[in-house]
Order: sequence, then C-alpha cells, then structure tokens
Amino acid sequence: MPKSRPWLTRAARSVSAGRIDTVSEDAATQSQLADAAQPANDVVEVPQPGSPEEPFGAAPATADQQWHAAKQAELEEKAVRETAKYWARGEFWFSYDFDLTTSLQNKRRALEGNPKPNANVSPQLASQQLHQARSSTTSTQDAQRTPAFPLLAEPYPGLPLWRRADRRFWHNEHMSKDLIHAGLHAYILPVMQGYLQTVSLPIQPIADANEKADAVLRCQLMVISRRSKERAGLRYQRRGINESGQVANFVETEQILYVLRGPPSSASAADLIGDVLSFVQIRGSIPLYWSQSPFSLKPPPVLERTEVENTAACRKHFAVQVERYGDITCINLAEQGGKEGQISKAYREAAENLRGEASQDGWDRGKLHYVDFDFHKECSGMRFENVAKLIGSMEETLGEMGYYHHRTAGERKVDVVRRQTGVFRVSCLDCLDRTNVVQSAFARHVLTGQLAKLGIMVGSAST
Repeated sequence: MPKSRPWLTRAARSVSAGRIDTVSEDAATQSQLADAAQPANDVVEVPQPGSPEEPFGAAPATADQQWHAAKQAELEEKAVRETAKYWARGEFWFSYDFDLTTSLQNKRRALEGNPKPNANVSPQLASQQLHQARSSTTSTQDAQRTPAFPLLAEPYPGLPLWRRADRRFWHNEHMSKDLIHAGLHAYILPVMQGYLQTVSLPIQPIADANEKADAVLRCQLMVISRRSKERAGLRYQRRGINESGQVANFVETEQILYVLRGPPSSASAADLIGDVLSFVQIRGSIPLYWSQSPFSLKPPPVLERTEVENTAACRKHFAVQVERYGDITCINLAEQGGKEGQISKAYREAAENLRGEASQDGWDRGKLHYVDFDFHKECSGMRFENVAKLIGSMEETLGEMGYYHHRTAGERKVDVVRRQTGVFRVSCLDCLDRTNVVQSAFARHVLTGQLAKLGIMVGSAST
C-alpha cells in the first residue's frame, strides 16, 4: 500500500505510516514531528504567509485535531485491510462478458422472448460471447474445430452486464450505486458470492467408431452456486426469515453438462452437435421466525412470533419461489424430535396450512410439496448410503421435475429438448453439511440420467 495518501491530512499520513510514537500536548511540536516524518517524495511546498494559496488566518492543527486525524487514518487503514481480506477469500466470482448470476433456462427464456435478430450469437462474435469447453483429452485437430454456434448465448448482449444480472446474487450492487447513478456502465462489474468449478470428464473418444457414428469430442461439467445477498449474515446470528419473505443462507446451485459430438473424420463445424443440460437446486433456512444463541456450542433453535405471523412470512417466501422456479419440493433434513423437533413441526404445519389455502393471491398452492427426512436418524453411524431411500422416494418427482436441455446443431439452430419445471428446496438447520450430502446425491442421480440419455456410459472402460 503506498504511503502517500493525498486525500488525508499531513499528520494523518504520518500517523498511518507509524512515524509518530508520542502524542504531545504542544501543537507546534506535534506539527514539527509530522513534517519531519514526511518522505522526500511526499513533501509539499508550504506557501509563505500572506500568499494567495494560504487561507487568511490559518493556524496549525491542534492536538485534538491531530488525534482525530490519527484515528481517521487508523480506521481507514483497517477498513482497506479488512476489505482486501474479504475479497481475497476465494468465494467471489465475476466475468466481463458472461452473466454468472442467471441460470441457462432463464437465459434461453429471455432469448426466446427477444425478437431481435442478434438474440443468437453470430459467428463473428463467437470468440467473445461463447464459452467453449476444451477437454484435456481432446486432440489438436478437434480443438481447432471450434464450432460457431450459440452454446451459451447471452440475451440482450447490447445491454450493460449489470442490467442483465439477477439482483439477488449481485453481491456488490450497493457498492455500485454511485457508478450506476453516474451512468458509468463500463466500470460496473457484478460480483457473485458463491462457488464455481469446471472440470473435463474423462470420456474417451470411440476408437473403432465407423464414419457415420458421432463420437464424443468434449464432455465438461460446471457447477455454479450463487449465494443470495438478501438476509446475509454470520452463522448463528442470521437464521430464518424476515418480513419480506427472504431467508438466510439462500443458495441456488446449478450444474451444467456440456457434450460436443461429431463425426470423427469430419472437419466441418456444421457437422457438430452440442448438448447443454442444466439442473438447478436451491437451499435456504427454514422459512419461519426462529433464532439460535451464538454463545453456546450446540444452541437449540428457538421459534419466535405467533403461528399467524410465521404463516404470513412463509406465504410470501413461497409465493416468490413458485413464481420463479415452478413446483417447490421442500426436503426438511432437520431432526423430527429432540432440540430440532419444535421447528420441524412448525415448518411442516406451515406448509400444510399453505397447501390447504385457496389460491387467492396469484400462486398455485398445489405446487408446494413438503417431505420430512430425518438425516441424523436415517444416516446415523456414517451410513450415508441411506440417502438412497430419499432418492428412491423422489423418483416420480424427479421424473416430473426434469432438467433443462437444449441442443445446437450446425451453425445457429437451437432446439429446446426439455425444460425443468420445479426444484428441490433442501434445508437442515444451517443448510451446510446435511444439505450438501443430499444435494450432491440428487446431482449425481440426475447427472447419471443425463449421460445415459446422451448414450454415454459412466464408468465403462474404453477398449
């Protein structure tokens, strides 16, 4: 960090660099110490008394002013240091030309609703707006055959990136307010808090494929988790729901599978077929008013407010989620008895009450479903394989829910094969360990089905 800080007073700069060790009540002595502590490249020529640059009657800073300047410098340096640590934790992501905050299905919906001819990316812009998957096992010849079709096309590419972002996951929106008001779109970069990883799956090309068969040239898996900035806070200190229906620890997780196929002997991009499949899950704190004490090791959850207030907040929450995702299947992994039993019972009763209501405010109560799965009871003793019981009971729901799938053939043609019509809303008490295990199980199950749909055998050895 540079020592020269022209926006601070001279005494504040010297204190922030640690060059004043004592505090004197003599203002003149303190001023002399501050002047002497300045580096040579930071010395500012002081105008002579009576010159037009110096305000008439200017006096040296008092000891109190110097003390406040020192405190200001100390706080500013601490703020800069903590901010740098905050952004360097490895959980913030951005892209200059790709909207990370919006799922592929929502982007395709926007593309279909955009009548402009540039809704699909032209070959000239493919290098800028397409994110092509490159497998480490792909040959040089295959890598050179980069197709010019809209694999992950962006809707409304003429709009600034921040106008396309989902505001729930635009973590630095508040910090960008001044830039937005000033119209400095080029300086506004949406930052998402969450997780992102891309891996190439070890799918080997078919060595003995005939000329007419399509070989798998590339196969890539991407996982994006988007944490909402709504009702953000520390563990134990931020639980449950607020009056607006927003819950703590809300995360949308999307897994994207990209498979590129084509004739092994063809060098034309027009012969390539690209499949993009997406599956979305969400998690979030139990949508009731409840809290936990941050001053004990395993604090029990405490249910707050009345049943009417809890049902009203829960109603607001699910009204938004049903409108956004379709059918919502709530998987409650909290204990059905013990310390967590009270809140699990209240959650179940709130969901049942909502399902029994008449649909008067625009959202269909029949799209809300609730399932209990006591994770600690079912998987005690590290028997995580028992999660298969939950997967088995959700087979019919998984079939109805589906996943998003679009296929690109040739230069520009995009066919939407399937759409996802609902999501699993998985939650435990803090939406961490238990939720991770179950969502991973759902993700693996869906991924296996997607690969089978594309005719790719998982775990088969190549011959």
